[in-house]
Amino acid sequence: MATGETEQMLLHWNNFHSSMAGSFHEFREREELVDMTLVARDGSLQAHRLLLSAGSPYLQHLLEASPCDHPVLILGDVGHRELLGILEFMYRGEVQLAQADLGAFLQAAEMLQVKGLTGSEVRVPH
Repeated sequence: MATGETEQMLLHWNNFHSSMAGSFHEFREREELVDMTLVARDGSLQAHRLLLSAGSPYLQHLLEASPCDHPVLILGDVGHRELLGILEFMYRGEVQLAQADLGAFLQAAEMLQVKGLTGSEVRVPH
């Protein structure tokens, strides 16, 4: 080893992904550290800008264009039930919903460009 070089060590957090996802879900459940409001046709929900930006390029664009401390996004074409399902999907990576609600849910997800629910990424078990 050359003079001045030190051996590099890699520290790995085995449960990183599940721990971070669990923390975000808990923050949402307790409405802690939320920094934005989403308004649907028939209700509103609190959320975290960082998580929504990571899960939707559409929402990321809107949030980047809104530099205020607590933006309020009005999604008049999205119902509260669909928005609740989309947030569940973004925070947990999965959502359970009635088959009758699937069409409206996927339509809202497509409009919001939710990663994992748009285009060829959609997988609906039979």
